[in-house]
Amino acid sequence: MDLNRSCENQLKKIEKTISSNKVKGKDLIKITDSKQLNLFLIKNIYDKWNKNFKKNKMNYFDYETKEVEEATKNMMNVLSNNICIDFDEFKKLFYISMAEIVELASKPKGFLKKDFLNYSWYDLERIKIRSKYYEYFKDLFKILIEKIESNREISIKSHELNKYVDEITIEQNHELVKEVSKLLKCDTEEISSIKDKSEFPYYSLFSINKNEVDSIIKEAKSKENFENAAVLILDNLNEYYKKNLLSNDVKSLLFEIKKNHISPS
Repeated sequence: MDLNRSCENQLKKIEKTISSNKVKGKDLIKITDSKQLNLFLIKNIYDKWNKNFKKNKMNYFDYETKEVEEATKNMMNVLSNNICIDFDEFKKLFYISMAEIVELASKPKGFLKKDFLNYSWYDLERIKIRSKYYEYFKDLFKILIEKIESNREISIKSHELNKYVDEITIEQNHELVKEVSKLLKCDTEEISSIKDKSEFPYYSLFSINKNEVDSIIKEAKSKENFENAAVLILDNLNEYYKKNLLSNDVKSLLFEIKKNHISPS
């Protein structure tokens, strides 16, 4: 099973179907045979927009007023109908989304908890919006909504929401596993047996192909000191991990790099 080779093969097919080297919103709905992958591509575009909007908020305005919230929502609706992505930028998005559906298929609870952390809080509307990006696990979102309604909570912090997730049994979805195995052209057992990200060593931390990741890691290990090696790695992480530098995934990679810079006693 080679995640990056599968990405490259899929991207070659996609490139033949688009015009002007641009991916449009209408393309995303059916850009691959996997509805879940298509939804994750859209999800990641939405998350990037939201993070960029939040980052560029100014202290001069009240963003919490109903009027501003409605205008922001309307703007997002207009933008969603006018998606236009350069294919080189789309490739980065594709690698991230492919890695995500593999993780969702193999470790659904862990992935869902991580995904919920993309936002600091949730209300019922935000949970319902999030559920639209998941072709599977609709029952989970229904349970979460029922829990929040029964507790009469107007909103809930993401880490509190994840406490609810911990209370729910979430098993691998066999239909999703089959869908992912078809994308990767591998047996379903290979997807089901993934225990942790060591089976996809560090590639999902980056938005580049396998060979480029291997090259960066090799270069980092050859740096004259660990500080320079760490800077190289951190500069090349994808957007998610740049915002989550303290994650175990990043720390694990840096630990492996550091081994090469420890002088023998």
